[in-house]
Amino acid sequence: MAQLCTAVGKGHQRHIAWFLILRADWPARRAALVAWPQPATLDEHGRQSTRLPRA
Repeated sequence: MAQLCTAVGKGHQRHIAWFLILRADWPARRAALVAWPQPATLDEHGRQSTRLPRA
């Protein structure tokens, strides 16, 4: 679930999304977030080539 809001800072409008992770879901989500940013998930230009897996 995400809550969207708009913030204005330094004269610029920013759209912000807040996401909710339940305590019971956090261990699996954290493991995926920690394991994901590896060299194997990037292409030769350093861009994301693999999506973050759904936990």
